[in-house]
Amino acid sequence: MRFASVSLFALFLAVFGLVSCRSDSVPATGLAPLPAQVEPVVGERSSAPLMLGTFPARDGASRQASAADRLAHIETFRHPFERVSDARVSPPALRPQLARIAEALEQDDTALALALSDAATRAFPSSVEPLEMALLVHLRAEDAKLVTQTIDRISKIDESNAFVPALAGLRAMREGDFVNALSWLGWFIGKDPLARRGVIAPLLTARGELEEQAAIAAMSLGYMQAALDALDAAIAVQSADPARVRMLTLLRADALVGLGRDDDALSTLTALEAELCVAFDARTSIISINSMNATASLAALRADELRARIDAQDDSLARAIDAIIAVPSDEIRLWRVTMLAQNAGQSARMRAVIRLEAARSQLNPRRHALMAAALDPSHQTQVLDDAWLDVSDVGEPVDRVALQLSMRHFARFSRDRLVAVACVVAGWRPNELDAVALALLASGVEVDGLRAELVARGDSAAAYALRSRIAGRFGFPEEAQAIAQEGRTRMPTSKVLRAAAAFAAVDLLDATLLEEVDSASRADEGSIDRTLALGWYALQEMPIARARATTALQFDARDRAAQVCASLASLEDPALRHAAADRVYQLAGASDSIAAEAWSMRDEIRSAVPDFAPAQSAWPMCANALVGVRLLAAECESLRLPLSGECLALAEEVDPSQRSLEQLLRIAGAKQALPGFRAWCERVRDEAPALPSRRRLCSVRSSDVGALIPEEPLCARFDAISAAPREVVLRDRDARMKLRPATPSADSLRALTAIESGEFEKGFTMIESMLDAGASAPLATIAGRRMLAGMRRIVEADPARAPAMQPLLAALIARMQRLSPSDLLEANRIHLAIDQGPSATESFERLLAQRTRPMLCAEVDACIEVLRAMVGRADDSFAAAMLAEALCVQVRIAPEVRASLAIAAIALRIGSGADVEEVAALAQRLCDAGAAPWSQAAPWSEAALGRKPVAHALMRTAEIYTLLGQRDSSDRLLLAALELEPLDPELLNSIAYAQIDRGEILESTIVAAERAAEARPDDPAVLDTIGFLRYHQGRFRDDASGLGAISIYRQALRVRPNSPSIVTLDHLGDALWRAGDQEGAIKSWQQVSVVARRRYPPKMFAERMSAFQLRTYGFELVPITQFVRREFGAVVERAQVKLEEVAAGKPPGVVPCKGTR
Repeated sequence: MRFASVSLFALFLAVFGLVSCRSDSVPATGLAPLPAQVEPVVGERSSAPLMLGTFPARDGASRQASAADRLAHIETFRHPFERVSDARVSPPALRPQLARIAEALEQDDTALALALSDAATRAFPSSVEPLEMALLVHLRAEDAKLVTQTIDRISKIDESNAFVPALAGLRAMREGDFVNALSWLGWFIGKDPLARRGVIAPLLTARGELEEQAAIAAMSLGYMQAALDALDAAIAVQSADPARVRMLTLLRADALVGLGRDDDALSTLTALEAELCVAFDARTSIISINSMNATASLAALRADELRARIDAQDDSLARAIDAIIAVPSDEIRLWRVTMLAQNAGQSARMRAVIRLEAARSQLNPRRHALMAAALDPSHQTQVLDDAWLDVSDVGEPVDRVALQLSMRHFARFSRDRLVAVACVVAGWRPNELDAVALALLASGVEVDGLRAELVARGDSAAAYALRSRIAGRFGFPEEAQAIAQEGRTRMPTSKVLRAAAAFAAVDLLDATLLEEVDSASRADEGSIDRTLALGWYALQEMPIARARATTALQFDARDRAAQVCASLASLEDPALRHAAADRVYQLAGASDSIAAEAWSMRDEIRSAVPDFAPAQSAWPMCANALVGVRLLAAECESLRLPLSGECLALAEEVDPSQRSLEQLLRIAGAKQALPGFRAWCERVRDEAPALPSRRRLCSVRSSDVGALIPEEPLCARFDAISAAPREVVLRDRDARMKLRPATPSADSLRALTAIESGEFEKGFTMIESMLDAGASAPLATIAGRRMLAGMRRIVEADPARAPAMQPLLAALIARMQRLSPSDLLEANRIHLAIDQGPSATESFERLLAQRTRPMLCAEVDACIEVLRAMVGRADDSFAAAMLAEALCVQVRIAPEVRASLAIAAIALRIGSGADVEEVAALAQRLCDAGAAPWSQAAPWSEAALGRKPVAHALMRTAEIYTLLGQRDSSDRLLLAALELEPLDPELLNSIAYAQIDRGEILESTIVAAERAAEARPDDPAVLDTIGFLRYHQGRFRDDASGLGAISIYRQALRVRPNSPSIVTLDHLGDALWRAGDQEGAIKSWQQVSVVARRRYPPKMFAERMSAFQLRTYGFELVPITQFVRREFGAVVERAQVKLEEVAAGKPPGVVPCKGTR
């Protein structure tokens, strides 16, 4: 018996409901306060690097353990229990039953496996083998209660069974009970370990899983020798996986330090660190490089700490310089050099400068200048100042990490130049305004000091722009817009102020303000069009975003940030998405922040362009160092290795713009130990107190905040809002809303706020006024969406207002240009509140479809959910069917979406009571419009499909009627399809079977069945039809004319021995009885009920059929119980009646022969 090697811990987590911490998405809003158990207290600032989770913190945990426990081997902590030395022998009568259970498990038939294991348990109550098999079934079925009960039953019979300590240890790890986890898992490591199998079944553990979990438990307790034992065992097991071995080696170094073996740890870490300088050839995969670089970076930081203990920082600096020269684009290596330079000796600095000068041609000029300034003993910053004043690459995206580190350096050693340099960079590179503002906030200077210096610079356009952007970064977009507007009044042609105004407009979600900035910027020849493109993209106005990205690239073709934006905005267009996907694919292979951005889009590309082959087969691994570290964090989190926290902490320290802090807080709030988290939070908060995300680390909701939020200073205002109760925050929001300019976006927000507050009449009047004032001018997407949401809430709260809302709804939809699936649902919630008749409904749904934005295949599920909600709301599928059909003819929607909606349209029309002719006409219209149902390949062709699109659609539509039990309608569609595809074997077979079943055995019936058999001689369905034909012809046995019904039925059953058809078994029984083999007939009829129970267990089959309908049609068209009763229950009942008749001595009611020879 074979079992897949999967993670038992992963199964255990799924079974017992532990929510996975892993997530590729990050919330778009601010951070939540720290969990109570890790709430930091702000302490004294430290300039030394303190990595979260590295061995200094674990060393502290080790010191808390007693010396005896710290030095004890893992066998010391084993849970005592009596081991059974002699091997158990299964009773002979049990072995066939175990074989059948194993076969059912191999076939993934959990219902049968469970039934068989329960029967075996009852028959052999003192044997543990059936319980082991039942445990595997319960784990696969994710039934936590039964897993627990089965483990308890196994332990009572056989306490030494390997399943008991394995699952007990993993359960303890899940609950954070490291003492019990180590005591149970320790049995599988060290001297005389337990074999990893029960009596009959092996443990479902991944390679090295038990060793790794035991090591984590031991390290959490400070038992470092036990951890070392487990890690050595894990490394030996994982020797074929170099990436995994590196991760475990990092943890092994931590254990060595905990044991006081610093020299051994440093030797281990130095070997890993040396990989930073390995020269890779073209055959080395980027995946291997990323994994090696990430673990080598973590090893280097550990080695730096150890060398500092023995006053050998100079050696670390020399190694760091060699590493950055080997890979100059690596942000982590750059950060490491600047950190080590602070404490290095003068001679070491001089040697480093000489090495840098020798490699100057290999290094980015600004990075070279930054490292030179960091290594300068006199802390002169002129060389760094000059580097940032160079504007020769003004069109390219800024080196974000180099800029942030430079701002930190200016703040520390040349404070008077910090704001001046920032203003120069922002003035010359207006598209980088946000990056410059973030670098200022990350410099370590308090935000109000920065703002004061910017104000002191008077009529400096860049100073105004940076003040505006800082206000926006702190969540005060109204103030940001006011500052930008004041600056533009003084300096109306300033590009950087236009960029600031664009950022403020986006923060306000105000398309009118952005449109004004956009119009004013048309004379700038595209110099800030990248910023405008990103702004329009954020406001979901993709056509404008594409246009602005195009002009940005005309201004400077090197602007790869504009290329990313153009690609993002093009993904929704079926005509442009392949080119966009290819462009992102090419960009993702580089090593800078733009490559990281492009690489992060890989899942979006895969879902938006499913037939883009490179994205599906081998997406290029980004060579960006921070991407590598974040990937390592995700991998360690999935493996439950305690390295994910420090990976994310490193990414946050190097580049705060990557939102790593949010992921880190999520991990800290879960059941993962993050040694040193309090100290790390204190440090990074004090290192950059002007960063809003870090200021919020210490925020706690408080009722002590006054009724009014202070206006100044900015940091006090931010802290008060972060700590204020909800009612105070809402009051402050309402006050700030009054500062917004009167635009449709602002007015729509005011109207929605009034409606949410219960002021329906006020909100309704405001919406009415906005729609009257705008006449027929297009409405911004977000403004229209707010009005739509407000109208829907009015109707839901006061249905009597619905009639008055209808003309406003039509006027609003007519002015919206880019409706999303959620907008379609909102509009229909209002429309369906009033019964306006089929004609009005059809016209309204057509209008909605015309105003729908392009949609990609990733949005198919959202569209189906809209249709499903409409059916549930109206208790009638007509409106949903009209919307689905109207969407299908919109060519700007991706073909895959249209094909799926076409299936839904047909299913909904059938559900609404349309007759066969109407449904057939609908299928024809959909195919003519290029939205052929059941043709998800795009673009699809008749050759690829194998039959004409209309014929295919009619044939699949006939299956819906069959599902509903409407055989006549199904047959009519099949005949219509056959006229288009007269040689299609599937059609020929379906029609032939239907005619035979009705007793209409014509010459054409015989020809159709035999043609189908010639085309598909091994198809069980076709064989069953031929057998049925031979049966009705009276040809039960083989004769000179060929095979008879019995042989053909048996041939059909042999094709799929593991899933025989109960219909064929019933037919075979009838044929055998007719041929005089009464015993064979009885056995065949008896198998019908056995196979039915095995193949169609009620609960599992109901779930599968329901999922099939939802997956295929988007809806559950027929209740499962009704379908099972009609399609399978009738067959089982028919066979059972015949058996009862035979038992009663009566002739069984076999099917009469309706044909002749």
